[in-house]
Amino acid sequence: LVAMGLRPVSGAANDIFSRKNLMLFSTGLTAACLVGYSIAPTPPIIVAIRILHGVAFSVQGVSNMAFATSFIPKSRLGEGLGYLALSNMISQMLGPSIGIFLSDTLGTQYMFWAAAIITLCSMFIVLRVPYKYEKSEISGKA
Repeated sequence: LVAMGLRPVSGAANDIFSRKNLMLFSTGLTAACLVGYSIAPTPPIIVAIRILHGVAFSVQGVSNMAFATSFIPKSRLGEGLGYLALSNMISQMLGPSIGIFLSDTLGTQYMFWAAAIITLCSMFIVLRVPYKYEKSEISGKA
């Protein structure tokens, strides 16, 4: 619910702020939430972390696509966004199985740590992507 409710705000934020910085923020917050799940001592704290994770998911979901449009050549935008969508679908298909395997093999705590490490690796990849922030003027007209 948090992620759905914040999508419009996330969209506006991507028009106002640096998309790369929003990606870095949301990815870092996601990694922090994953670590938080592994060390949370009580259910109310897990719920609080889940709300923060919803905020990160909302920003990341919008920023992911918006950031990609910043460096995919305009002549190949459809192809680039198609590959991005395909990679998201593949990760959503494989991720749960890998998570269950890690949880069964190593335990839930280590599964969350592994997910946090993978998330931090993706954050470092985003850092390497060249990006020039151009502040856009919002007129308020549709």
